[in-house]
Amino acid sequence: MKLTVVLQEHKEISITNPACFGQVFAIKYVNYLVFHSLDLEKKVQKKLARRFLSQREKWLGCLYAKDMLLGCQIPLTIAWINQKTGYGVFANQKIARNTCIGEYTGLIRKRSWFEGDNNIYCFEYPILEYKRSSYVVDARLMGNHTRFINHSAEPNINSVLAYYQGKRHIMLYANKDIHKGSQLCYDYGPNFWKNRGPFIRF
Repeated sequence: MKLTVVLQEHKEISITNPACFGQVFAIKYVNYLVFHSLDLEKKVQKKLARRFLSQREKWLGCLYAKDMLLGCQIPLTIAWINQKTGYGVFANQKIARNTCIGEYTGLIRKRSWFEGDNNIYCFEYPILEYKRSSYVVDARLMGNHTRFINHSAEPNINSVLAYYQGKRHIMLYANKDIHKGSQLCYDYGPNFWKNRGPFIRF
């Protein structure tokens, strides 16, 4: 883990372990997917086993296996931007195109259709192609540095699905060379903004 944090009061902290991450952000650091229950994990794996999984998705699982195991291996800074935006993630050095930024981790649970738009840390966990999933990866209370990556309509980060050890993983990678000091952003997609109104650039 090679993370630096710049707090709202401009204090800089070096984060070297999960316990330190948890103390700074008051959330549990997890570099893997956590299922709400063992029954849910078995149910999701069973559903995925019935689906047609492309060779590309399986190949990506092999490609990103080390990144899933070891977590973020590139130096990044999580820095406070402003009250409206909160934190953002910035490159401490030049990041080459196609470099893995990390896996979007958190709690896999059933989607709650009644929770509204209060939880902005949910990433849809897909089961069926071309159909909205009833599962999400919820990083509100547990996750890693990827939960702080902000939205952009012109992103320098893309997401891709990788299949590994019976699970789908949401991997984030650089879609272009990223200069030192640049903020890392990906496109949250139209579903995120559907009930929140148009995105306003801050």
